[in-house]
Amino acid sequence: MKRPDPARFAAARRHFEELADLEKPVRLSRLAELRAIDSELALAVEDLLAADSAAGESFLGGAVAGFAPSLLQEALGEAVEDAPDGHLEGTLVGPYRLRALLGRGGMGEVWEAERADGQFEQIVALKLLKRGMDSAAVLTRFLRERQILARLEHPNIARLLDGGVAADGRPYLVLERVAGEPIQHWCRRRNSPVAERLRLMIAVCEAVDAAHRSLIVHRDLKPSNILVDTDGRVKLLDFGIAKLLTGGEESEADRTRLEERVLTPAYAAPEQILGQPVTTATDVYALGVVLYELLAGQLPHRRDTGSALALAEEVERETLVRPSRIAAASGDARQLAGDLDTIVLKALAREPGRRYGGAAALADDLRRHLEGRPVLARPDRLGYRVGKFVGRHRVVVGAAALVLVALIGGIAVSLWQARIARLEAAKATAIQKFVFGLFEVNRVRNPDGAKARETTAEGLLKLAVVELEKNAPTTAAQREVHAELQSTIADLLADLGLHEDAVRLWTALAAEFETRAPDARLADVLVSRGIAESLIGGADKARLDFERALAILDGAGDTTSVQRGWLLYNLGHNYWSHPGSADGKAEELFRAAIAVLTPHGPTRELANAHYGLGRVLESRPDPEGAQRAFRAGIDVAEATPGISSTVVAGGYQQLSRAQVAMQQFAGAEESIRRAMAVFEEFAGKEHRLTLEAGNDLGRLLDATDRPVEALPLFERALADRLARLGPLHTLTVSTRFSFAQARLHAGDLATALADATALDRDLATDARLLEDRGGIVAWLLARALLETGRVEAAAQQLARAQPLLLARYGESSPWLVEAGLLECEIALARGAAAQARDRLAEVTGRVAGATATQARRARLALLQSAVDLALGDLAAAAASAAKAVELAAHEPGREYRRLGEAAARRAVALVAGRSGRGGEARAAADSALALYRAALLPGSPRLLELERELVRSATLADLAEASR
Repeated sequence: MKRPDPARFAAARRHFEELADLEKPVRLSRLAELRAIDSELALAVEDLLAADSAAGESFLGGAVAGFAPSLLQEALGEAVEDAPDGHLEGTLVGPYRLRALLGRGGMGEVWEAERADGQFEQIVALKLLKRGMDSAAVLTRFLRERQILARLEHPNIARLLDGGVAADGRPYLVLERVAGEPIQHWCRRRNSPVAERLRLMIAVCEAVDAAHRSLIVHRDLKPSNILVDTDGRVKLLDFGIAKLLTGGEESEADRTRLEERVLTPAYAAPEQILGQPVTTATDVYALGVVLYELLAGQLPHRRDTGSALALAEEVERETLVRPSRIAAASGDARQLAGDLDTIVLKALAREPGRRYGGAAALADDLRRHLEGRPVLARPDRLGYRVGKFVGRHRVVVGAAALVLVALIGGIAVSLWQARIARLEAAKATAIQKFVFGLFEVNRVRNPDGAKARETTAEGLLKLAVVELEKNAPTTAAQREVHAELQSTIADLLADLGLHEDAVRLWTALAAEFETRAPDARLADVLVSRGIAESLIGGADKARLDFERALAILDGAGDTTSVQRGWLLYNLGHNYWSHPGSADGKAEELFRAAIAVLTPHGPTRELANAHYGLGRVLESRPDPEGAQRAFRAGIDVAEATPGISSTVVAGGYQQLSRAQVAMQQFAGAEESIRRAMAVFEEFAGKEHRLTLEAGNDLGRLLDATDRPVEALPLFERALADRLARLGPLHTLTVSTRFSFAQARLHAGDLATALADATALDRDLATDARLLEDRGGIVAWLLARALLETGRVEAAAQQLARAQPLLLARYGESSPWLVEAGLLECEIALARGAAAQARDRLAEVTGRVAGATATQARRARLALLQSAVDLALGDLAAAAASAAKAVELAAHEPGREYRRLGEAAARRAVALVAGRSGRGGEARAAADSALALYRAALLPGSPRLLELERELVRSATLADLAEASR
């Protein structure tokens, strides 16, 4: 490609910037004037305008030293050679007739076309590969765009409609024709308020997030690829240079040559310009540029596109001015200052890791700002800004530092830093080759391209494990690369829930680090392995890893690092979450973690440490203290820059449990539904996080007498836990218990009995689980047997449950109260009213303090009424039934406690029926049945039995009244 003359280069850029924002008729008129004066310059400017149009692409040519070169060089160097095929207007391409050229880029042209085969009328955008661009690499990329578009289905992404091969052999794509204008033009023309601009950007972020969730990075986001139609709907266009994160079939050389030609410098992330890896964070940066332009009215930087090297050097030196300072003249400065400045600057962070974790996180912060809630982004700290200043001005700062360096052996330091730089560069190259090699191995194993593309992330990671184990390192440098790969892949395996595979890698990595002096890296590996071991039932192994890591940090004199705080948290979690552990030790460790982490400011680790303390306090039970701890964790999480919204949601999920314990049912439901909504938005309805929040919501609904609503939530959560964890994992056992209990409460007695029987049988095969959960499962089975009329079998199960409950929970536990109440019911069912009276008196004497809730006192009154009725003391029975009604009427969360009130009114109806008061019996029976019908499964055996019992009681009372 020929090098442009600098003067003509500047002229082309000046004309482009003058014409880009003009209306089309005016722009065409100005271009005609320019063409009459200088046709070659006009063609170069047309190239630039076409590249900036709605369906065009931006292409760069001629890489220098691995950097992406200039769009203007491409335009000036190839303007004549790439003139469009104007004579194609009216030509048939497949079943479509070309109507008008919309735009063109380095590889293709985009035409407005109409369906011409008579099947139906349709105006479309047709993208046709240019003549002479049919190399294997370009064809592969063109076809990959079709593959990428076929994967995307989102209302804010232009749809792929069709595709094929033209008569001359060139492939084409047919896309939805979007009648709109670039987002910044649309906002400028309407003088859109800031809130409207932010809502449009949220829609753009949602479209980009949909692509990311399909493992697609757009890589060329800019206003001309983001159109707004006449109804104000956003449409994202042009996935011509998008990247599939799952890899592809093109060679590394072909990919590099093409990627060097496909970026728009003004909107490109630093890593694109510097030839570094592209990730979803690359799109976040481009979204930040578009957001900056929408808010401030200009780009955040004016990059020199004269040469690739100049562009790269300028990117290294760039600084950002807050959009509020730029927008001062427009009157928007006050609205932008603060949160919006911070949001924009976070999206535009120089390092990918300091940006938002994804487009969804950016959208979430924009929503928070619109709703007046605290945003998650936080301004950079002073230390970071000073470090960036040094990085931008190495020469000046370095000169000032030479005096100090000379005093401490600066030459040795410089040589060491140079060696480290060389090692890091070599390591990055080796890691890149390994990753690309994985796709090659996958292709060889799956010669069918379609099957190769179907390989999942899990499949690729497991393949990586095999390749790492096959290729043992021999040199020190290779061992460093090997260790880096093992650590990264182990982290990814753990993120996917493949903990056994992750443990294998961390074990190999620990063995490598064991050959050296123990240091923080080995401690890190031990902590990571311990976390994974905990999740696959290896609590004892995990504790050994955590304690060894702590000893390493102690030996190094580390008493204050974030690493130490995180380790203390995980060791505390280990003590708390496994039977036989002392919660006093767990509390001590959680508080120590909080003390270490708090001086570091808000972090994910500190939030989790507060959550851990909350769980310990909740188990005491100290629900009030637990609530304080959970709220402290939520506050930390919401103040942590860049933290996933799921960490905040996890805090609300745990807070809801403490709120339930304090009978704050409305607050608890609000908290758990808030958490569930975040998880569903973040990961989808069927993700583990969503289903586990659903499990908690199910428990709340069942506890508040809405078991029918709880059943589908338990069903989905149980299916997930069975598939993921197996039938005897602690979490699975918990859901099996909750599901069976909800079925019992809903009146599905036979299924509840079958579930409880199966769970009880399974626990008998695991001594640890039998000790931990055997008592409550045996109690549930006893209740299910009693409800189904099997009184003696229920008595036997309860006799087995009571010593297990006593050993596990102690004499003062509410579970012992529940067992005593069930023993009273069994005695009544046996006809042993006196025995029931005596046992009830014992239980009533023990109910005090935390166990004396309003609901439990109401149940005691109900049982007392039943005992008095069985003994024939109708007056006492009536008084106890009335007391039960009174307690139910004033119970906290009465609007949720339908079954408690129903049981109280049932007691009134039964006593009135026995007393021959027909009107009172019928009124109470009607009231009780209305409540039961609202809470139980329609047509369930339990509901039918209650209907027969209450109708019979009222009828007998009517007959008794009539006979008097």
